[in-house]
Amino acid sequence: VARGNRSRRHSLGRRGSLLRSLSCRGRFANYNKGMSEDTSSSEACCSIQSLPTDSTGTQDVVEEKEDGLVFTTVFKKVRAPTDEDDNSSQRAPATRRVRTVKAGTLERLVAYLVPGEESTDVGAYRACFLATYRTFTEPGLVVSLLIDGQKSAVESTDAASIGSNDEPMQLRQRNVLKLLKFWLENYPADFFNPSDNLTKVEVFAGGCCDAHESIALKETIVNVKADVNRHSQAAWIDRILHTGDTMGVQPFHLFTFQPQDMASSFTAEDARLFQAVVPHECLSYTRDLKLAPAPTVRACINHFNRISLVVIATVLDHCVAARAKAIGHWIQIAQHCRTMRNFSGLRAIVAGLQSSSVYRLQQSWHIVPQDKQAMFEELADLFQADSNHKTSRDLLAKEGTAKSIQGKRTPASQHGVVPYLGTFLTDLTMVHTAHKDKTQDGLINFYKKRQEFEILATLTLYQKVSANYNLPHSPHLVRWLTSTPCLTEDENYRRSEQLEPTTTTTSENSSIFRRTRRSPHKTAERNSKLIILNRSSSEISSLSHTPPPLVTPSTLVVRVSISSEANCCYKSILLNESERTGSVIRSALEKHGITSSPSQYKLVQVSEDSRQVEIPDNVNVFYALASLTSPMLTLKLKESTVQ
Repeated sequence: VARGNRSRRHSLGRRGSLLRSLSCRGRFANYNKGMSEDTSSSEACCSIQSLPTDSTGTQDVVEEKEDGLVFTTVFKKVRAPTDEDDNSSQRAPATRRVRTVKAGTLERLVAYLVPGEESTDVGAYRACFLATYRTFTEPGLVVSLLIDGQKSAVESTDAASIGSNDEPMQLRQRNVLKLLKFWLENYPADFFNPSDNLTKVEVFAGGCCDAHESIALKETIVNVKADVNRHSQAAWIDRILHTGDTMGVQPFHLFTFQPQDMASSFTAEDARLFQAVVPHECLSYTRDLKLAPAPTVRACINHFNRISLVVIATVLDHCVAARAKAIGHWIQIAQHCRTMRNFSGLRAIVAGLQSSSVYRLQQSWHIVPQDKQAMFEELADLFQADSNHKTSRDLLAKEGTAKSIQGKRTPASQHGVVPYLGTFLTDLTMVHTAHKDKTQDGLINFYKKRQEFEILATLTLYQKVSANYNLPHSPHLVRWLTSTPCLTEDENYRRSEQLEPTTTTTSENSSIFRRTRRSPHKTAERNSKLIILNRSSSEISSLSHTPPPLVTPSTLVVRVSISSEANCCYKSILLNESERTGSVIRSALEKHGITSSPSQYKLVQVSEDSRQVEIPDNVNVFYALASLTSPMLTLKLKESTVQ
């Protein structure tokens, strides 16, 4: 079925799926509708969705270059519409021409936001540009280019044809005003850092002759100014991270609340944080941009890691029976999260129970009831790394849509879904790894921006579905979660060793969870990195997550860290089948921004059980790692260099 779907999508082209998805999205759909009133190209763009998909249709794809822009042009032959009285066999097939921007200079990309009537992807292009432009330029520069471009166009028109028909220029001005209004309504923070961006727009609106659109833009400016505090970064971070005063929180035991109540509270908090994520901040986070801290993304990740740490802290008790009871209690909470489709909370709990500190407690696991052990094994299997986490992706595609949720016999208060944010961060990381920001000609690679936009659009759709929750929220439980004392990875493992020392007997008698022990999370800090380092993708049209062709049988994405760094930070690199050790070390150093000579480092493979194997010089690294599910490498200074 997956191969059939991919074949069908390939025959229609990626543009078709993107346009269908945009028609379902609230703000992008409304924007396309508004722009189509004055731009005939939007009608052409929407008409592509109704193209026949039978075997008689053929298409040719060519690349066109035009004044600083590179287009991918598709010539699609379709059957012309026929009347009942006409003989359809006598009609020649019609040809539709569809152009999409592939690359371009910054000036031309900005100018194309208000193109001529010949454009065929104007609505999708504008939505994609505004969602991704922060990775290659700044808001102030785009505002200046838009306004200055409009002024230059007016001056050139006045000088060339005084008294002639100025309807095209009025149409362009009207579209610029609509674009600025849409931008201000959906991305108001772009106009407050710095604030002179808003001043430029306000002055421009005051000098436009289009009274209707100018007044509408001025009203939007007034509304945004009245709500300026909500869009300031400091206020935004405080509101997202605020969980209440932890002073005076009465300590209570894990078993104070019922599993269902805890799962409900976790789901409400996870949904709140997921809805607050600003999609374009995910691009900044995956690129580790110092000037863009991505507070909403980090709030989600910190909450995820906090749950995992609390799971470990509450399990590491003095008594074996108490540890087994805590493990069983968390398994029940995880099962309720699964029922509520809170895949983020579910994965956080599973990660805590699969951590090395908890997983090694064989005596405790052996007295956990068999039904709960089987339940945990089934939950852990949902997050297998096999085939790019296909199981969890298929499950999210099946149960993540509002239609599928409403069709189930669940309370209306639970008609929502909270996906694992790491899936989307991973997609963006792999797109960023597989595609360069600029082409060989030095142009901005806008094809890459389209792929990133598809992932962000899918995230936005899931945010809308997560808003369907209406669950009771317990501030007291959330405050307890944030105030529970937690230890570091090493401290947790030492305590685990003290509670159940490792012996030959316990090593040989492994628990029944051998099959689920595939990729335990070693530390909460590493979780915040690993969350973005497993390749994934998104198909917006059906909210399915089928991997894109980013990694082929002759390529492989691996994670590489530098052992000398204080904080364990992984970078992803694309490895092909011909690369040898020296080339891989050189690519890894460039990715980490290190200018040292590759000859000073050695390449070490890190296995899932933390064993390290040095890869010899001048060997084919691809075939050494191709059989691994999640390859991980680290660079270490050679002994001679250290001395």
